[in-house]
Order: sequence, then structure tokens, then C-alpha cells
Amino acid sequence: MSLTFVQAETLFYRYKDQNGTLVLGNSVPPEAAKKGYQIVDAFGRVIKDIPAALTPEQIIERDRKLAEKAQKEEEVRKQREADELLLRLFSHPDDAARARDRKLQELDGLISLKRNNIEVLEKKVASQESRAADAERAGRAVPQDLLDEIQRDTSQVQRLQSEIAAHEKDREETTADYAQKIERLKFLLEKINN
Repeated sequence: MSLTFVQAETLFYRYKDQNGTLVLGNSVPPEAAKKGYQIVDAFGRVIKDIPAALTPEQIIERDRKLAEKAQKEEEVRKQREADELLLRLFSHPDDAARARDRKLQELDGLISLKRNNIEVLEKKVASQESRAADAERAGRAVPQDLLDEIQRDTSQVQRLQSEIAAHEKDREETTADYAQKIERLKFLLEKINN
């Protein structure tokens, strides 16, 4: 039985010194390491290239590019998830249009109901104000419960008007949102079918 000994490969470092002269050695001085160097074997073959250290400006630029790349990848991921959800919800643009129309009808119903309530309350307030004016013309004090009722009903009219404005804004946003969904759905389905 014979034993074979394997000698570990000897590695060297090749770098340029401060004069620009190429040097081969067993170690790399710190100032030369910052400029980059090579690890070579005994035959001068390059085993590994170690690049120069980045300057602070290069580090900032590298980090900016990495952050920009990560942001783009996140946007792509979010769009892919949104597209998958859109395709699960609607099999055809007409389905999205019907969903939009149902939502708009619901909002229109709420707006109509609240407008009717405002009309009723405004008539009630007009009647209350007429009774208060009659009391003042007769030289009597207007009852506090009547003043409170006028204030409460007037506040309710203002609240309903605010709610109607919010519903109208929702209506505009729903129309715009579904227009985008329908266009995106058309694009995705065309892409899938081709």
C-alpha cells in the first residue's frame, strides 16, 4: 500500500504598488488592497479577481440603483398580484362593467334616498320657522324646544348634504377605477389569448 501526499497549492497575490509596478507576493498591503488585486497560482494563472474598493460616491450610486431596482421589482410584484386578482374576479370585461353598474346603482339609490330625506326635512324646517315667526309676531317668546328642533333638523340636512357629496365623489372614483380595471382586463385577456 502506497501513500500519496497532496501538497496544497501555493497561492500568490498580484497587485500594483504605489509606483504602478506589478508585484507578486504572499500578502497584499492594505493600501494596495483598496485598489484591487488578483489571486494567482504558482503558474501565474488568475484564480480570482478582487475589485478595487468603491469610493463613497460609488457606494451611494450603487445603493441608489439597488433601491431603484428593488422598488421596480416590488411594483412588478404588486401589479402581478393585482392582475391575478382581477382575473379571478372577472372572466370578461362585461362582468366588470356589470359590477360597476351595480355599484353605481347602489350609490345612486343612496343619493336619491338622502335627497328625499333632505326635501322632507327642509319642508319641516320651513314649517318650524313659520311657527317661530308667528310667535315672534304675536309678541311671544319662541319655545326652546322649537328652536332646538330647528337646529337639529338643519344640522341633519347639512350632514345629509355632506354624505351626498361623499357618495358623488365615490361615484366618480368608482367610474374611474372600473374604467382602468376594464382596460387592464382587456389587455390581460388579449395577452392570454395570443
